[in-house]
Amino acid sequence: NVCVVRGKGSVLTIIATGEKPIQGKTIMEQNLYQGDQYGYSEFDYEQTRRYPDKYEGHKAIIEGKVLQVMGSREEGFELRVATDKKEKDQLVIYVPKISMPDYNFLEGDKIKAYAVLYGEEKFETVAGDTVTVPYAGAMGIELKND
Repeated sequence: NVCVVRGKGSVLTIIATGEKPIQGKTIMEQNLYQGDQYGYSEFDYEQTRRYPDKYEGHKAIIEGKVLQVMGSREEGFELRVATDKKEKDQLVIYVPKISMPDYNFLEGDKIKAYAVLYGEEKFETVAGDTVTVPYAGAMGIELKND
């Protein structure tokens, strides 16, 4: 077996090739959508914005609406998401290839992500303003049906 690890910031993508997947990848795939059983907790936007360093590495359950989709299935997606609590409470979630479901994300999708917080990300709005928001890496993500 061969294992290739590549990353963006502190989010890693693990790719295994060979006859059998390596055990670490198998365990990760089995646990992707079971965040509440593995130390994930509710996401508090205000506290995360106020104390970004304190919450770096925190495992959070993030629910919200996709406002913008950037990237591709080959490179991974970055989703700009508004939380369910307030439209103005936005963050960017990176979805690496290993966490990718078998469908594409669309603007307007409602999602639930099990993610690790990685500080803050700056992005430029359509109007040319620079906005700083929390940044997270998804370990698992799914569409909500409500």
